[in-house]
Amino acid sequence: MQISTLIGKRIFSREGNELGYVLSVLLTKNRTKLFALGCADGEENEFYLPARAVLSVGDAVVCNDLRAEIIEDDGQHAPVGLAVYSEQGASLGTVYDLALEQDGAYLILNDGTRYPAARARFGQVVILRDPSPARKKSAAPRKKATATAPAVAAYEQKTPSEGEFNRLNLLGRRVRKTVFDSEGNVVAHTGEVITPDTLAQARRHNRLLQLTVNTLTNLPL
Repeated sequence: MQISTLIGKRIFSREGNELGYVLSVLLTKNRTKLFALGCADGEENEFYLPARAVLSVGDAVVCNDLRAEIIEDDGQHAPVGLAVYSEQGASLGTVYDLALEQDGAYLILNDGTRYPAARARFGQVVILRDPSPARKKSAAPRKKATATAPAVAAYEQKTPSEGEFNRLNLLGRRVRKTVFDSEGNVVAHTGEVITPDTLAQARRHNRLLQLTVNTLTNLPL
């Protein structure tokens, strides 16, 4: 599971009640497992769902309702957008996404290469002990997720396309010009590195198109 695919997913309790949608992802301190989901309800009140509350992830997230208000001090934000270097100081690119898989977590760089997160040290940049890419596993047929709550089974919304809220080609880039919402509040600042949180904020304020045009029609900073 790539963490960027979680951003924007609807959240339902196992009883079938809608709790909100995913805004951000927090990882464990070593950034190898899911720690919590940052979420917002229908009134845009933010809360967290610890990893133990998540029952399944498909077209929507189904979970136990274990909402918490303060949890971020114990978790780590995903390192999307951070520069990556080898121990010898060679630049390897930037973190584009992070995949959480059964055999561990993998950093996905902007050129598509994958590195086990266990090799990495995280600070203001990422340092890799071994710069050799991970071998790609043969692709296995993907099973369609089965909804486990009545409300999810009845929910007929089409899965948003990658372009609607993930915009993976924006991750790790910098905002060229400040983006404002309809009331003049800042959605993304000039020079800010675009992360899944930035995309979620832009989506909430109907500014994904503006953010995309703003960023991709100009040369990188």
